[in-house]
Amino acid sequence: MPRADEEYVLPSPLNADTVDNYDTSTTAVASKIPVTDANGMLAPFVSKVLGAWETKSVNTVYQAATDGFVLSYVSLGEGGYLRTLTDSSDSPTTKRADQSTASGTTQFVATQTVPVKKNDYYKIESSGSPTIYWIPLGS
Repeated sequence: MPRADEEYVLPSPLNADTVDNYDTSTTAVASKIPVTDANGMLAPFVSKVLGAWETKSVNTVYQAATDGFVLSYVSLGEGGYLRTLTDSSDSPTTKRADQSTASGTTQFVATQTVPVKKNDYYKIESSGSPTIYWIPLGS
């Protein structure tokens, strides 16, 4: 593994002039990238993996502009539920995650992390007031 002050030559096919239709000849991807940490992580790539957190609302349909994840959590009492719906319909019906409490349950914290494909729609439904976040892949 190269030291932080050395350059790292990316293996093929990333040394090509294009990767997934992006012109790499004028970017850091173009053949050499400085390695910036002690573990050999390529910081220019790592810093662009996740975008900014966005707060979302319950029972609202959203369309994903990029691939990403929708995260939610809520404290549920007896008979409570939390579910994540996502698919290509503008009124999603496909349950990707579903949690509920049984009779006699006093309190339960439900958490869900669900991937969402670019251009798909997603919606969080709950009997409570969940905290919901969207985090896109890519900055």
